Amino acid sequence: MSASTTKKSNKKDTELSPDIMDPQAQLREIQQLLFGQQVAEVRQTIETLSSHNEKQFLAMDQQIIQSIKELKTHLSGKLDDLSAHVAQLNEASQNRDALIEGEVSSVQQALDTFQKQTIAAQDSLESQLFSEAEKLAADMEGKYKDVLEKLGNTSGELSDRKTDRKTLADLLVNMANSLEGEPG
Repeated sequence: MSASTTKKSNKKDTELSPDIMDPQAQLREIQQLLFGQQVAEVRQTIETLSSHNEKQFLAMDQQIIQSIKELKTHLSGKLDDLSAHVAQLNEASQNRDALIEGEVSSVQQALDTFQKQTIAAQDSLESQLFSEAEKLAADMEGKYKDVLEKLGNTSGELSDRKTDRKTLADLLVNMANSLEGEPG
């Protein structure tokens, strides 16, 4: 082949593939040849990691959802236990209140009964005292009259007999002693 034929064939090659001559295109082709395999591997690694991360995120989401469900169940159980405990405390408090009210009512009834018995006993004692006082007054009056009568009789006898003063004093002392010694 001659130089003119080579020129023509180069010209044809240049005309046929214009991007081979373009430096940008050539650079891309060189990069593709040199780094294409590595870029493809990096892309594959990125996709693999992305897929792996996505699976891990899904697993973590499921674990979080499961943990939340378990926590809700646990907290719900604890809340139910707490509600039951509060209900028991409330019931116990109501029972204690009812018991205290019963005790107060019982004590009030006992106090009312005691007060009525005390009033009745006081009235009975007062009537007994008045009765005894009347009996004592009547008895004292009777004895007073008897003493006056005896004194009058004795004084009359003494006047009639003209007893001496010593005998009269002894007689009065004996009378006083006999009055003191008698039960009232």
